[in-house]
Formats: sequence, C-alpha cells, structure tokens
Amino acid sequence: MSISQADLILHPLRLRIVEALVNADPMTPQELLKRLPGTAPATLYRHLKLLTDGGVLTVVGERPVRGVVERTYTVGSKVVSQSPNDILSAGREDQFRYFARFVSVLLGQYGEYLNRDTFDLVADGVGYRQAPIYATDEEFQDFAKKLAAVLMEAYQRPREGRKRSWITTIIMPATEPLPDDQ
Repeated sequence: MSISQADLILHPLRLRIVEALVNADPMTPQELLKRLPGTAPATLYRHLKLLTDGGVLTVVGERPVRGVVERTYTVGSKVVSQSPNDILSAGREDQFRYFARFVSVLLGQYGEYLNRDTFDLVADGVGYRQAPIYATDEEFQDFAKKLAAVLMEAYQRPREGRKRSWITTIIMPATEPLPDDQ
C-alpha cells in the first residue's frame, strides 16, 4: 500500500521532524532527538526511515560512529517543490483529515509549551485569537499577499541568539452571511 506524500508528512511526529529540518542545517538523529524531547530513539529511527523511503528526507552524509553508520538528514526536494495541486486536488474527506492532523500537531506543540518547567504567556509572546475581516475579494487578496510578505521576511534560518517561535495561520471564509447593517 502506497502512502501519499501528504499522509506521510502529516503524521504528528513526522511533521515535527520535517519542521525541525526545514530551513535548518542537516541533522543527525542525535541532534533531532534534542529538538524532539520525549521521542524514543527507536521511534525516531522508524519515522526517519519512512520519511527517507518516501523521498521527504534525503541522507546527505554518513559516518561510522561506535560500529554503526550515523546518517545526516535534510529535507528532500519533493517537500520544498511540492505542487499546490497535490493539496488542492484532494477531496473533502482528505482535506478534513489533513486539517485535523494539522490542528492535532498544533495542539501537541501547545501542550509541549505548557509542559515546560516554567512558562509565561506574556513574556513568551504567546497568544491566540480569531477576528473577522470584512473585505472584497480584491482587498482580501491584497491583505493575504501583504501577510505572506511579512511572514516570509521573518522566516529565517536559525542562528546564534535566535529562538524559534511558531506563527500559525488559518485563513478561511466565514459561513454566515454579512450582517444587514454592514
């Protein structure tokens, strides 16, 4: 049975592995384990194999370490160049399943944050909100382009002195009609 690229990536742990490697230097399993606290080594190796076999990850280096071969992984070209048509062509059930997995990963990340020894929502800049935007199709497209530009500017490789934060966007039309007084 062949697993789709989206199903392969949208598993909660596999998505965390890909997220750790996207826009980062290649990593060994030991380096990934530091980025994925609470993950058993055997579980990580099993998912690395699935991601590598599926073309999501690429092995970019191998070296002997204490009698075994340690591999270094990076994100493969299939993930970076995945066509929007791959996602857009999925049916309603698949779309809902993909979104449910996305939200479950988001919940897992928030749970990891809350499980820290200490956390401070204000100092850490944590927040979540939902707000309606009333716009014509043209105004909305302009807004979405500006938002994407701001996010792309902030999306940079990790380096000394920086810490990683998540910004999650979900954009969808509201199902209720506009109020009469608008």
